[in-house]
Parts: sequence; structure tokens; C-alpha cells
Amino acid sequence: MVNPLFEAWVFLDFLHEAGTDFLGTVIRKNGLPAVQVNAEVASFRGLKNSALLGKPFTKFAVFHGPIITKNVYFYGRSQRRTCWLNLPLVCCLAKLKSPIAGQANEHRKLESRPMQIHADLSARAVIHHDTLPWLDSPLAGVARKMIERDGDEVARATSIVRYAPGSGFSQHTHGLGEEIVVLEGTFDDEYGRYGAGCYIKNPPGSSHSPSSAEGCTLFVKLRHMQPDDLERVVIDTRNAEWHQGLVEGLKVLPLAAFATENTALVRWAPATYFNPHRHYGGEEIFVLDGVFEDEFGRYPAGTWIRSPHMSMHKPFSVEGCTILVKTGHLIGAH
Repeated sequence: MVNPLFEAWVFLDFLHEAGTDFLGTVIRKNGLPAVQVNAEVASFRGLKNSALLGKPFTKFAVFHGPIITKNVYFYGRSQRRTCWLNLPLVCCLAKLKSPIAGQANEHRKLESRPMQIHADLSARAVIHHDTLPWLDSPLAGVARKMIERDGDEVARATSIVRYAPGSGFSQHTHGLGEEIVVLEGTFDDEYGRYGAGCYIKNPPGSSHSPSSAEGCTLFVKLRHMQPDDLERVVIDTRNAEWHQGLVEGLKVLPLAAFATENTALVRWAPATYFNPHRHYGGEEIFVLDGVFEDEFGRYPAGTWIRSPHMSMHKPFSVEGCTILVKTGHLIGAH
């Protein structure tokens, strides 16, 4: 009998070769590993003789064995929604591959690949973090929702991070910097206490021992700064001065700037419309409250949007919103 854990890896590798329309992750559910993807099965190219062609995934199933965290690639055409892969489907797809020799070596090779979640910076991506699972970090009490990631524990990453009361990390260094926005609760380190609304920029080479006595939820970006961007910044956005934006109804709170890169909060009054514009160096947005919109969609609070270098849109907000915006940092993605 084939090891179910290995079958999971075969499945991941198989779908990676087949194509990449939607993305999911291997996560822990009810204490056991499971695969989550963001779509139903509508068609698999290359599986012409499969009885599973056009069949939906079952709602939930588990894989036995140690937890594995790995991208799941799905090729299909259907409405995006969260669902779960069943083990029989994985077994079937494993058997469709050519005979496999040296399974243990192949497993180790696959396991050594760095994690990649929306890692192509030249591609547009839209994620609502409420659709993502909480994944335990290496330290008890700290969990993460992985929005985008390129690497394993040391990774360029964008995440929602939740600290349980009394939890924390040991001292560590941010080789290419870190940006934090405190969404809820109070975040602590040896340099201060940061309540909801605080923005912290820890530059490349900085070290700290983060924790939270009462618990908190953070928006965090890691390892995306230029090595010579060495300014530390702490701003309590609840008490900072906002400036008039380029159009009526916009208020802007600058947070950090270096070379072509800028980070700011932007507050949109209801019924505010901005001019069409192109993103030189790309743009990332995290919607903090309200609903942000453009000609491509409607983005409620909790949505993350990445628009690549030289992309274009015409943003507006009918209901009003506040967004965290980072621009100019995706120039080298092509």
C-alpha cells in the first residue's frame, strides 16, 4: 500500500505539472493534515480517461502522517470556493502517474522545495484573509494566515499573525526588514507597547523579542525591504496628522518612504472616485475597514490586493474605506 503522505506529495507534484489556475495549501484541520483548495474540480487537462473528470471534491478528508505545508495547484474552470480534497482522489491521481522509483528520495526532494504562495510578484492577486486557515507557527500560541510567501520559516511573506495572550517569540533578526500594523489588541517588544492602529517598521538587520501580554492580531510583511533602508519607524495612526489627498474625499497618512517605495494609510470618504492611473513599481493594498472598489471588483475589509508593476486601474469607494497602501516595491518582479 502506498503511504498516504507520499500520495499527497504525488498529487501536489502532478497538479503543479498540469497547470495552475487556483491555489490552496496543506493545512491542519481537526488535528490532522488536510488539503484545502479554492475551487471545485470542473476539468483536468491530461486526465481524459479519469472517472473523476468533472466531479467535485468532497467537503473534507484527512491525510495520516506528519503535517506537511505545501502549495496545492488545481487546474479547472468553475466558481471559486473553499473545499477539501478526498484521499481516494489523491490515490487515483497518484496511480495515473508513471511508475515511481525511490519514493523516499522523491519525498525528501519534494519536501525540500520552499513554500510558495502567490509568490509570483508579476501576477495580480486578490485574497480575502477570512477564507484562509490559521496555521500554527513554530512557537505555541502564535498562528498565521499566509497571504503570500516565498520560502519556509525564513521567507519573504505577507501574513495575518495572531498572538494568544501571554505568547511570544524569542529574539530574532529581520535580515530584510519587517512592517507591522496592529489590527487588534496590544503588541509588545523590548522597545515598547503598540496598540491597535500602530504601524511599526523594523529595518533590515534589526532584532527584537515580540510578544503580547493580552493578545493581538497583526498584519505583517517580512523580507521585502532594500538592505540600505535602515530607518526604524513607529506611528500611532490614531493620533497622527492626516493630509489632503489628490482628490476631494481622500485623506492620506504617510508612514514610510525609501527610494521608489512608499507606505501610507489612505482614507476614502463615501462616494470618492480617483483618476485612472498606472502603478509604477506595483501596488499592494490591505483593506482595513469599509469597501474599496475598482473596475475589476469590490474588496471588503480584510481583502489583500497585489497589482504588479505598470498595472492600471480606476479606484473608488461608494461606501467609504480605509486602506493600507504600499507602492513602488515590485519593480524587479518581471
